[in-house]
Amino acid sequence: VSAVTQGGGEGDIVVVLKDSDNIFYLNRARDRGYSIEKLSEQLVGQTVELRTIAHWTPLDPASRTQHIAEIKAGETVVYSEL
Repeated sequence: VSAVTQGGGEGDIVVVLKDSDNIFYLNRARDRGYSIEKLSEQLVGQTVELRTIAHWTPLDPASRTQHIAEIKAGETVVYSEL
């Protein structure tokens, strides 16, 4: 993870992965008590495992924008919608 930033949607948080052009986002995560600052502390510089929700939309036919359902850093679940 190279950065954690504010997303374009209300309450969304974006997780930026090194060497990736895709956009990975946590849908309305700030509304559920997650903060950019805390996630940055936990994730930046770490290798993570992402579980994303597979979906296709004509607005993003290449599926470059991906909704994260779960983030694991090592054996620790840092974020989950599951």
